Amino acid sequence: MKVLIQKKHLAILSLNFSLSNKSTTGPIIAEILKNNAKQAGIDIRIVPSDNKTMIQNVKAGDFDIFLTGTSFGSGLYDPKGRWHTESFPPNGANYCRYGSKETDAMIDQIRASCEEDAKLFDLYHRLHATIAADQPVIFLYNPKLLFLVNNKFDNVVVSSVRTWFFEEYLTLK
Repeated sequence: MKVLIQKKHLAILSLNFSLSNKSTTGPIIAEILKNNAKQAGIDIRIVPSDNKTMIQNVKAGDFDIFLTGTSFGSGLYDPKGRWHTESFPPNGANYCRYGSKETDAMIDQIRASCEEDAKLFDLYHRLHATIAADQPVIFLYNPKLLFLVNNKFDNVVVSSVRTWFFEEYLTLK
């Protein structure tokens, strides 16, 4: 990060936007951010690199902005690897190095819970609200999942908690 002044317009901040040179959506997102930031006097320099170099830099904390994606499988999400202070690299994937005693305590309570109940979901909501308020990352989108099951099958079991269905229960009609 550099503070600089340009002749044609005032740039109060200059940031490097690191992204994989293999990404197809990354350059589009980076250009949108660059154009919007320019209006606020922020200079964004797009820095594509190979995946290995980018990941090494991110793990080392050597970045201003980086683009990444995350996906989660079925089951309740364990936020420790992404949001707990114990998960700063190299111990986990908390690349933005976000966390506090408060968020760590919520994560520890979530992980200690054995029940899928209102208390657990309240903890998840409180954690998500805290992360959203602190904004250590900018969430671009969260896709909705749609599952289609051929009507030849019976016993389609879905979960209101998990974003998945249980294929092991499927039977042919």
